[in-house]
Amino acid sequence: MSSEWVHTHLPCPNCASSDAYSINDRGWGRCFSCGVNIKEDEDGEPSKPRGKQVATDKPLVPFGEYRALSKRKLTEETCKKFGYFIGSFKGELVQVAPYYDEEGKLCGQKLRFANKDFRATGELKRAVLFGCLLFIRLSRA
Repeated sequence: MSSEWVHTHLPCPNCASSDAYSINDRGWGRCFSCGVNIKEDEDGEPSKPRGKQVATDKPLVPFGEYRALSKRKLTEETCKKFGYFIGSFKGELVQVAPYYDEEGKLCGQKLRFANKDFRATGELKRAVLFGCLLFIRLSRA
């Protein structure tokens, strides 16, 4: 017996995804970003997650260096403009995308590892869209 997704594009209760979580007609939720499965109880509250759980690390990656990412067709100039840098996280080199809140304060980062795994740090729920800070600053000038 198959089920249908009745609620889609929801924020995941397990990872930093803002729209990868869906709930089916049997009360099971699934995140298509981190892969966690969660059954809702009778009150509609999520129970203990099953499957892969993602830890959101609070400490932010300190600054690294700007460089061109030719495989991704990103110039050094573009990386500098958006604050996208290469840093070190737990001994591994990562690409770091900074996320800011509406007041322009750094509130989180998304890390991209060499094997294309991703991890979020900080509090991304407060963040505006990536790169949006550039346009907020322009409109206030």
